[in-house]
Amino acid sequence: MAESLKTILMSALTSKATPAESDTLIVGEGNVLKKISFSQLFTYLKDKLGINTLNTNLGKTARFYAVSNFNVPGSSGDYYGLAIGGTAWNNIAGIQYVSATDYKHYYTFPKGTYLVNINLFANLEASTSNVLGVALNIEVDGKIIANPWFRMIDSYQSISYPVIINGSKLKVTMYSGKTIEIVNNANLSYVDFMRLN
Repeated sequence: MAESLKTILMSALTSKATPAESDTLIVGEGNVLKKISFSQLFTYLKDKLGINTLNTNLGKTARFYAVSNFNVPGSSGDYYGLAIGGTAWNNIAGIQYVSATDYKHYYTFPKGTYLVNINLFANLEASTSNVLGVALNIEVDGKIIANPWFRMIDSYQSISYPVIINGSKLKVTMYSGKTIEIVNNANLSYVDFMRLN
């Protein structure tokens, strides 16, 4: 003999201010009633809304640095690649430095939004000039998104440029009116990435 269920009107139930993860909901699957815990519901909603992925990726960082000194030749308009490919640390899965045959090296990474900080410690003593103009060309997925210019007025000077990007490929090249040397150091000449989504 089947057990009969007690019938209660929903309006007769007391309200609960905050559901606990162990609390149970009744759900209908077709014409069959089943139960699900709030814990299961929360996990399902986080997955559907992408919150689990966001929590996994958010705040992950990587730093690539100049392993050895290199020169950026003085030019009449050409931009040269930056040999900044040594890994200081990396906890962003899938990010890598790619050495290009034309020396315009680049980085590839999972598509997303990143805060990128470019810092170059330049030696102006390699140049014959005391005052020098330099520029960075920043490309994301093959499109130029920034072209900042800097004026160097000292023998040694940091060139720093933070930028937020969205994409899966970053190429940074540099123009200099005269030959300058980029100094190798994990804390002076580097490209930092921080995942924002």
